[in-house]
Amino acid sequence: MNMQKIEKILTEFIKTEFNVDDSGLSQTSNLFEDGYIDSVNLEAFFVFIENRFHILLSEDMFFDERIATISGIADIILELQGE
Repeated sequence: MNMQKIEKILTEFIKTEFNVDDSGLSQTSNLFEDGYIDSVNLEAFFVFIENRFHILLSEDMFFDERIATISGIADIILELQGE
């Protein structure tokens, strides 16, 4: 799976599950600071990522600055999948 496909999957999940208007959402939007994901739905988002991409996000990943953007998360996913 490539970066663009992963970004599309993540974007669609955020839009659908969290009722996000995508007019301002981009691959580089800060998901937390821009209010797309909050503490209430954070766990659901990470569970989706782990289940959909068959990876395990370690505690260290929560401190990785890439976790704040769709493109950063896609990069982490590819890294954890060994691609």
